[in-house]
Amino acid sequence: MKSPRGTPTQPMESEEMVRKRENLNGHDALDSTTPTRGVEHRPVTRSVAAAAAAAAVSTSASGGSAVNSARPNRYAAVPAAWYREDEWQRSAMPLSQLVDPEHPRLLRSGLLESVDFVLVPEAEFRKLRERYGADAEPPDLLPLMSNGLVEVRPLRVLIDGRPEFVSQEADICALYDGSLYLADSGEALPRSGTVRDAMITDQTELVTEVKRPIQRLRTAPPAPAAAEPSASSLSPSPSAGLTGLVNLGNTCFMNSAVQCLASTAPLTHYFITQQYRADLNRTNPLGTGGVLAEEYAALVQQLWAPMPSSSSSTSSRSAVAPRRFKYQISRFAPQFSGYAQQDSQELITFLLDGLHEDLNRVRRKPYIAEDPDEEIPPDVAWQRHCARNDSVVVDLFHGQYRSTVRCPDCDRVSVTYDPLVYLSLPLPGRKERIVSVVLWTLAEQHDGTGPTHYELRVPRRGILQTLKERLQQVSGVEAARLALLRGLETNRSVGSGSSSTFLLSPKRRLERVLDSDTLLVIEVADAAALKRSEERCAREHHPAIGLLHAIPDSMRNGVHSTRQATGALSTAATAAAATADEARLVEVVRTDAERNLIGVPLLFTVPPATSEAHLHREVQLRLRRWGIEPEAFEVRPRDGASTAAASHCLYELQWRSRGGDVDTAAVDSTWRAARDRFVSAAHSSHNGAGGRHAPARVDLYQCLHLWSETEVLDEDNLWYCSRCKKHQRASKQLTLYRLPRVLVVHLKRFQYSSWFRDKLEVLVEFPLRDLVLECRGERVAYDLFAVSHHMGGLGGGHYTASCYRDACARWFYLDDAHVSPLPDSEEAAAKRIVNQSAYVLFYRQTDTPRRGAL
Repeated sequence: MKSPRGTPTQPMESEEMVRKRENLNGHDALDSTTPTRGVEHRPVTRSVAAAAAAAAVSTSASGGSAVNSARPNRYAAVPAAWYREDEWQRSAMPLSQLVDPEHPRLLRSGLLESVDFVLVPEAEFRKLRERYGADAEPPDLLPLMSNGLVEVRPLRVLIDGRPEFVSQEADICALYDGSLYLADSGEALPRSGTVRDAMITDQTELVTEVKRPIQRLRTAPPAPAAAEPSASSLSPSPSAGLTGLVNLGNTCFMNSAVQCLASTAPLTHYFITQQYRADLNRTNPLGTGGVLAEEYAALVQQLWAPMPSSSSSTSSRSAVAPRRFKYQISRFAPQFSGYAQQDSQELITFLLDGLHEDLNRVRRKPYIAEDPDEEIPPDVAWQRHCARNDSVVVDLFHGQYRSTVRCPDCDRVSVTYDPLVYLSLPLPGRKERIVSVVLWTLAEQHDGTGPTHYELRVPRRGILQTLKERLQQVSGVEAARLALLRGLETNRSVGSGSSSTFLLSPKRRLERVLDSDTLLVIEVADAAALKRSEERCAREHHPAIGLLHAIPDSMRNGVHSTRQATGALSTAATAAAATADEARLVEVVRTDAERNLIGVPLLFTVPPATSEAHLHREVQLRLRRWGIEPEAFEVRPRDGASTAAASHCLYELQWRSRGGDVDTAAVDSTWRAARDRFVSAAHSSHNGAGGRHAPARVDLYQCLHLWSETEVLDEDNLWYCSRCKKHQRASKQLTLYRLPRVLVVHLKRFQYSSWFRDKLEVLVEFPLRDLVLECRGERVAYDLFAVSHHMGGLGGGHYTASCYRDACARWFYLDDAHVSPLPDSEEAAAKRIVNQSAYVLFYRQTDTPRRGAL
């Protein structure tokens, strides 16, 4: 299930929710007040999101626009990458990427919304298909269900081993004319209601008869589990807490999160001793009416029930199927509904917030008026937070951090103290990336020395103007005179090139530049003309053949520039303009059989030629110098245009086929070698980048240092200065002020946006014991007790957990239903725990009372 494109993914906020959010916020109108560095994006599959009461249907992608007053009831999936392309670049809609080859009427399983596809209303899909066509028959349209969610793919269930596809809103009696039971537990399904009411998940196995059926029927919504064991029967023992959780269908993220939270000794002791009942807050509009707390308590009690003496081994212990818990999470957090992979850290955050609101001891929250310009002392800020928030979650997990923001114009400093629930730490290499740039200065264009190759370290998120400013710093060329052109991917093979190039707007997102791209930059003499062209290209593209055709001679040489308007040209620009007629600028582009451009072009000058034949010989002589032989490649003027009187010349170089299949690898290798000789003819500047990849390993303390470094906010996260009366790119610094008893550390391995996806597989070394943090001059030590692991790539992967048990003084590895002990030696166990898969770390203060230790 997915949320329709263009509809909100969160329900309407109540007044109380707004007040809570505003009390958590600080820094006037600063968008992000959580202790994270910038905006974090993860490759999380948003399988379900709450739909809005109405949706605006945009048909701009199909050439028009319209707004429907009623929300559509059927949607279609469109390939995400194709949908984000500029209209003039689109070819036929590649629906074959989405269609299940075994079931053509269905979408493939495991597709990720926003990554693999986006949802569009039926009317817009029909217009897109009519305009662009499609390479395959579309699957069935996707229905909007009664809960406001779109069902992307029906559930696949097994009835006596026979696979069936059923909608979540299908009647349970339509599955089978008789009684049905869960194959794993023998529990009978209700005879009425829907499939969703019965909490049937994807890949659920059902049987029509069992030897000993459980008579208790499930109802919808299900009641909390009754017959809870007494506290004495749940007292920690060497066998307790070693129960696995059944994977219900891509619920490993939930199993990992629950096992880590259930390993928090004081929290679990609070639940298994029934203390939570006295704190249940069923009237809190921000909570779930106590439902989440009761379901979590029931699940924890099952996990920590002592093992029978006859089943002492971990392998013989039955696992718990958390269907009730999963169902209630889906009810109150629709983003976790469905059966696609989710993010364990996001679920941990939801559970901590949901449990806090369900167990908040404050029944009537006081209204606290705040002046945005008032600086509130830290103790007062903490008292105000606790006046509205008082629960076991606050007691254990909440801390406080200081945020200092400084205006770059008026030097106004704003200091706020905000609650801390978890530390989200950046990893080295997360905030920046390396972009490859080939720059032709005016001097290089006219003296025949060849271009300069730079590898620039730039922010991962931002605009191309940032890259131009960085290039100015290392090259000395004014950013206003740098023309950025569409880079042709250097790793493209024959047949996948582009037949045109165009000027890039400096407002274009950096995320749209791939790691495999090489940006092409040409210095121009007329900065004012370049600015006008950039403003035009921000609105529309004007494709051209080759780089030189994309940049007019008048702009490049400044022949028609007005020095009174643009200022005096630099020495290099003046010299280049003066010698414009003394040499001829030649561009050689490689093309495939369809004459599509491939790779980085070769740009150089040759002496003035008296004839076209003389010019052609000069070009061939220069190409031979770079290892390109005429016998292998054919060199000819583009489109047969006369070049004798041209101010610049465009030649295309094409593999000379002599029958048989073209050895594409050999062609690519020859061209790359020539390009490398050509680019390195001047020099290559790495700008201190130190390589294109992040370091192989870092220390957790380095991540903490990065978190507390001063950063300048980007254009997407501006801060409103009440003194300047405008949004500013202010500097911001975070520091710890009050440490929690239980510290949750999130390693920001994932980043995801519309144009960029990444997972950083860097090894972060963290201690199992004695993580020492300094706060207000005091040293506080923490010991590790749980880790949520993520293994795999961006599109899914697998979650597991490593948890410490005090009762037996040993670490255990929990992989869904399987629980296995790690080596007795702490050093050997650390080698299994401290690795690239570590994602969320749980630490507890060493002076935390061990009452109820696990």
